[in-house]
Amino acid sequence: APILTDEDIQLFKTNQLLCNRVSDAVMEFMWFLGFNWEIDYDYKIVDAEPTLIAEMQLNFFNHNHLRITRMIKFLKLIDHWLTDAVFESVYKNCSLEQSKQYWKEAYNG
Repeated sequence: APILTDEDIQLFKTNQLLCNRVSDAVMEFMWFLGFNWEIDYDYKIVDAEPTLIAEMQLNFFNHNHLRITRMIKFLKLIDHWLTDAVFESVYKNCSLEQSKQYWKEAYNG
């Protein structure tokens, strides 16, 4: 994976178009994982209930767990507004302690 420079990180933090693209990509991946998120007008997630697909994705180890770890690290690095919601959604809906530990380490930096 590419290494982000300080300039890259600053660009992600300050460029609204880039931030919106990241939001879209995160929302798409979370949908793929089986989450039906609802967002209000203040860009706050009001519902993050998992579907049966999410339960299957999160409770049986697969390569998407590694993707989730990288996503959490990236969102945390750029201080994205979806960081907390992503972490909380996957963490609370997963029963695999090893994956949860990786996600917790990625979230806490």
